Amino acid sequence: MRKIGRFHRLFVYARRIAMRNSVLGVALCFGCLVASSDAWAQQGAGSQAVLTIQYSRATGAPVTKCQSFKANSGPGTMTVINGSPSGENRVSSALVQLNGVNLLDQRFFNQQQAQAAINVQLLANNNLCVQLASAPGALLLVTVTEPIPALIAGTVRDRNTGLPIANARLFFYGTAFGTVFTDANGNYVFTAGQLTSFGGGISGNLYVGATGYFEAAPVFVSDLGSQPSLPVVENITLLPGGTVIEGVVRDATTSLGISGAVVSFNRSPMSTFLGGAGTESVQTNADGSYAIDSSYFNESGLTSGFFANLMVNANGYLGVSRSVSFSTYPSVQNFNLVP
Repeated sequence: MRKIGRFHRLFVYARRIAMRNSVLGVALCFGCLVASSDAWAQQGAGSQAVLTIQYSRATGAPVTKCQSFKANSGPGTMTVINGSPSGENRVSSALVQLNGVNLLDQRFFNQQQAQAAINVQLLANNNLCVQLASAPGALLLVTVTEPIPALIAGTVRDRNTGLPIANARLFFYGTAFGTVFTDANGNYVFTAGQLTSFGGGISGNLYVGATGYFEAAPVFVSDLGSQPSLPVVENITLLPGGTVIEGVVRDATTSLGISGAVVSFNRSPMSTFLGGAGTESVQTNADGSYAIDSSYFNESGLTSGFFANLMVNANGYLGVSRSVSFSTYPSVQNFNLVP
């Protein structure tokens, strides 16, 4: 009952702090669980530390220490770790202020409270002030992080169902290049650190695809430096495809399937996000069967038709090649290899 009472008092205190500072975007959480809100959730690009500083209680009267730091204006997070990793030297009384706002005071700190994460509203120029009033040697580590600014962001969905596609691959190529993948909710983000520039302004095409889908038509992104605001939001849909070419590779003498045969191919229209103009390959299964997925092709082939040059090789057999053109799929291409 005493533990429940302590938690209740902390919760009530946190709620009072949050209500008092709501106009400043301050919210508090306990047990290392960062409270979420739309402002913070929309960032989605990870975070970077703008300030990490450790405070140690010295002897004598408590002293307030202030530290100025710069950040991007907007939502951020302050993490406060109380004491050493072993749980010793914890602070029992302190005051933590950011830009004149009291975030934590002696009512929060106790020997059992190891860590807190606080959502804060950062300014271009910030001032952090901390005063420790505990026993000498008490430690407090404060880290302030801000979201990494997103340059391009959006969601990839199934064109038929509207459901998000996880692990879709997005390849940006133009005056810069980079690759990212969607998360479990189909969301993706390109940050500056995920785009390697060739120099000058950044513009180019987004090539997007996923296993079981055709690559979408390229999406052009104009110069990021000329955009009215960032991130540029590009939501993309993919058309389900599945297997486009399939068949069985057999021994020409026994008609048995050949396991581990390599079916190499180049194709048109190619999917830029997956291999581009290079030669790709798949291997046959234990029964000699193979399948080439729609992700190797751009969806424009649904109107222009598809072409593939297939090359099949296996240890102990003569290789064979075949060029095929087709407009409906899956195209069945079986091969008999001569030992």
